[in-house]
Amino acid sequence: MAIHFVCEDAGFCGWRVVVFVRGKKFQKTFNARCYFDGVDPELWRRYQRLRAYYYKAKWDARAAALNYIDFLSDDSQQTKPYRGVGFQGITLGIGQYQQSRGWHCYFVVNDSRDPRRIPITAKRGLTDSWISAVELWGRRFDIRPKDVQEKKNQVPSRGQFKLLWKQMNAEGKSIPAEALYHVFRENQDENAYLSEIAQAS
Repeated sequence: MAIHFVCEDAGFCGWRVVVFVRGKKFQKTFNARCYFDGVDPELWRRYQRLRAYYYKAKWDARAAALNYIDFLSDDSQQTKPYRGVGFQGITLGIGQYQQSRGWHCYFVVNDSRDPRRIPITAKRGLTDSWISAVELWGRRFDIRPKDVQEKKNQVPSRGQFKLLWKQMNAEGKSIPAEALYHVFRENQDENAYLSEIAQAS
């Protein structure tokens, strides 16, 4: 987005504002030359300059609002297959950790300054790991609290990690099925708990 003062051979002399919103170009010009009788030329020039900067500010604000909406409603175009969670800033992953060399599923908070992995472990299951990732995502990207709370309730399914596991192996990885253990363990624990309740009643 830019604002420039230009004078062209055709006679136009003034401010040209160019903005892009969702890839669409918007352009408007504000003539610095006054053609009205009784109007102070300098006052007109200042007025047109103010209008140009107001127009730019209005479209900057609109673009920022739409970018925020897009950030919360769709995966980034750079997101690889089966890694997306339906919005930008968090992706799914499966990998090994240097200390244990064990395989883990994890969430990645994709802050370019300091990307962070949130692994799913025996102590922190799928839901708790997701909540931790979303809370960190909210702080890193300055997300509104109500939007953070909404995303906390959108826990990715265990099936998404299974599809990612298949995809990564199709890409040439050799990830054992045990990588999915902690993802599915939470569901097994829940089922066991519900079974105990059913038996007790």
